[in-house]
Amino acid sequence: MIKKKLFFVLILLVTDLALGQNSQSIAISVGKFNVLRINEFTTSEWRVELRSAKRNNVLNPFGGVMFNSDGASLFYMGFLHDFYLTDHIIFTPSFAPGFYSRGNSKDLSLALEFRSQLELTYHFENESRLGISFNHISNGGLRLPNLGVESFALTYILPLSTLLNSF
Repeated sequence: MIKKKLFFVLILLVTDLALGQNSQSIAISVGKFNVLRINEFTTSEWRVELRSAKRNNVLNPFGGVMFNSDGASLFYMGFLHDFYLTDHIIFTPSFAPGFYSRGNSKDLSLALEFRSQLELTYHFENESRLGISFNHISNGGLRLPNLGVESFALTYILPLSTLLNSF
C-alpha cells in the first residue's frame, strides 16, 4: 500500500516538472507529531512537499508526504496561498486531503484524512524561506471517534531550480 502511495506522489512530482513550471519549490520540515497530547504517540515527524506557486494565483497546488518515527505516513495533495505580509514575511494557510497509514502510531479512524496548516516564513533574498508551521490532521468528522492530531514543525523552502542547479 505504501509503495502505491509513494508511486502516486512521484507521478505528481514528475507531472509537475514536465509542465515546466518555473516557480516550484521543495519544502522540507522536521517537527513533533501529536504535539498537543504529550506522551500519547508524541513522536518526531518529517515532511517533504513540492509546491507550485505564482504570486498572482489565488490557490496554488502542492503535494507531499509526512512520515513519523512510529511508522505513520500521510500522502496528500491540496492547495495553499502565500500572503505577503511584508517583503520578507509570508503567511501561508493550506488545506489538503490525503491518505493516512498508521504504522505503530496514532489511530485516526480512517485512511482518508484532511490536513489544514498555518505557516509563517521569512523570505530570503536568494528566494529560500525559513519558518514554522502548525497543522491539524483529522477525518473531518466522517467517522467517530474523530481523534485528530496536531504537529508543529520547522520548515525550510528552497526553489527547485536552486536545488537542481546544485547538481
